[in-house]
Amino acid sequence: MFDPNQYSKRKEQERETRKKLNTIKQWCLELIPSELREGLSLDVQEMKCGDPNCSPIDTIVTMLWASHLKDDKSPTGRGRWGMPLAPEEVLESKDIVKHYFPGEAAIRAWRKGEQSSEQLSRRDYARNMAIR
Repeated sequence: MFDPNQYSKRKEQERETRKKLNTIKQWCLELIPSELREGLSLDVQEMKCGDPNCSPIDTIVTMLWASHLKDDKSPTGRGRWGMPLAPEEVLESKDIVKHYFPGEAAIRAWRKGEQSSEQLSRRDYARNMAIR
């Protein structure tokens, strides 16, 4: 049965979560070099995971860069990274975001639509471990 009290409580929780995610988004924007912000769309989300080998809630940051061509609206670059913490845990300190934030080389590679050398080495490591 529909409970209006539960509905309003859930809506308030959603507003609070959006505020937390917006604060994290602003912190992330501050860490991105100004010349890499042009055409950038940054999204921060809370992701729940049911896998017992991962944290129950992660904070995921997605970066998409629009094309430099005025008539081309398709994204040219993208990158994604996460923090194995719920948004309220991330908000304990800006240093947490700095700790998990990708390096400038990775952001520059993502903007061009490429993978960074760090990503490639992690991918190769994961593939090698899966073979064993």
